[in-house]
Amino acid sequence: MQDIGGCRVIVDSIPQVYAMIDRLKSSRMRHHKKEEYDYIATPKPDGYRSYHIVFSYFSDKNQKYNGLFIEIQIRTHIQHIWATAIEMMDTFTGNPLKIGQGDPKNKQFFVLASKLLEIYEKNGCSIDAVKNSDEVSNFIAYDAEHQILNRLRSIKEAVGYVRSVESLEQGYYLLRLNRRDNQLVINNFRKKDLDQATAQYDVAEKTRDKDEDVVLVSTSSYNMLKQAYPNYFSDITEFITLIEKFVQ
Repeated sequence: MQDIGGCRVIVDSIPQVYAMIDRLKSSRMRHHKKEEYDYIATPKPDGYRSYHIVFSYFSDKNQKYNGLFIEIQIRTHIQHIWATAIEMMDTFTGNPLKIGQGDPKNKQFFVLASKLLEIYEKNGCSIDAVKNSDEVSNFIAYDAEHQILNRLRSIKEAVGYVRSVESLEQGYYLLRLNRRDNQLVINNFRKKDLDQATAQYDVAEKTRDKDEDVVLVSTSSYNMLKQAYPNYFSDITEFITLIEKFVQ
């Protein structure tokens, strides 16, 4: 394992992405910049857009981690809702589009959707700019044939979930998503109960079947949990709503 950590920064606009990159590069941190990837200027073939910067960890006091990598992803809110939608499709189909696998029809849908969102964002979040583009005609024709947007709508409405206890101000949430039954079960633990949370996560991870995903999350509130893992809650309302505005 080369990475010891990672984080994601979500901002409102593309200029803010580059401003954040400049701040990181000019900061007084002692970690060493190793690599950076501008997937906004040059999106990945699958339509992914974000800016990645990788640092090599350095500390005088905790030298055992020196040389391991910390990756920071900076993306806009619009880029994030696209990434959330593709993660949700991965979660509920069991086909990891994020790593280049999965149904080619789904992959092409997200490539075309990414182009629409790029036009929207680069033109000051203009719906008309998208509607007047050649790309929207290609998208409409493609989706009319394959009906993938309808599938996303169906998945959005499919998942029921159960919370075992009330939301905590700060603590740990164990999420167990069963794609076969469209059921999400959530258990939460207070901050002082990390050992108990970890033990239950280990059991859930060892006993899960191929249709289950398990994750243990530290977060400040239930609402923050939903923001961090919207694909587990099938919460892609914003993505669907925006695409519908483009094609109406």
